[in-house]
Amino acid sequence: MMAKRRRPKHEDILGFMEEFEGESDRAAAVLGAAYLDDHLRELIGSFLIDDSTRVDELLKGPLAPLGSFASRISASYCMGLMSKNEYNDLQIIREIRNRFAHELHGVSFSDAWVKNKCAELELAKAMKPLPGSPPGAREQFTAALSLLSYQLRMRILEQKQQRRVVPSEYW
Repeated sequence: MMAKRRRPKHEDILGFMEEFEGESDRAAAVLGAAYLDDHLRELIGSFLIDDSTRVDELLKGPLAPLGSFASRISASYCMGLMSKNEYNDLQIIREIRNRFAHELHGVSFSDAWVKNKCAELELAKAMKPLPGSPPGAREQFTAALSLLSYQLRMRILEQKQQRRVVPSEYW
């Protein structure tokens, strides 16, 4: 059986964003959060020691201590791997994801609660809107997702250059 060729990260990002644009609101919210969750898993893994077995025990699977989106957001912030604004935006994206994931029907980016949450996203506020109408909730969500993805990818690269090693034995 032939192994699947792994695309470079920049192609993954472009491919994801192309697919993301065509998704329903529900899929966009859930997939966008999952995409950032994957970045956080990689960021924390890059920060920890170079022992994939032990690191996987912390990060892999929903029952792992750092296996959930919420725990990864908190751990990344507490490790100094992100700013307070990034932490807050990730928490908002997590709340939006939960709303879309747990409501059986009728949730969209035009929902008042979702619109209010998207308006709170600091990274979306920082972007200058194009002339014309102000960005909608989905555009704000997408802008924050794109900027957070970029920031996290840069931090992953930084952490990989500073890889921690297990201290040598003292005896």
